[in-house]
Amino acid sequence: MSKYMNFGAPNHSDILMLIRQLRTNAKSFADGGADIADKLLYRLEGKLDRNEPENKHILDVLQNAADCFDTQPSNELLKQLLACKNTLLKRCIPNPASKN
Repeated sequence: MSKYMNFGAPNHSDILMLIRQLRTNAKSFADGGADIADKLLYRLEGKLDRNEPENKHILDVLQNAADCFDTQPSNELLKQLLACKNTLLKRCIPNPASKN
């Protein structure tokens, strides 16, 4: 299960911005999608425990997307990227019900 993560200021807001910028469809990915995935991967490496399967999957998907500088990503990769984006957003935005 995904847990809330706070990377601390200013890292948290920078990482959250990159997550929101991830390109998850073919047309938008062509406009800097690989570069954004690469920047987010760089920011998350060392912050996510690669020994945790969900984190390893996220980092691997970001690496695969970052490797698509000269090629169009597959539909499967775009679907995986969207799922990773949603997971990361859930982790980085606290659940309003948990605030006191």
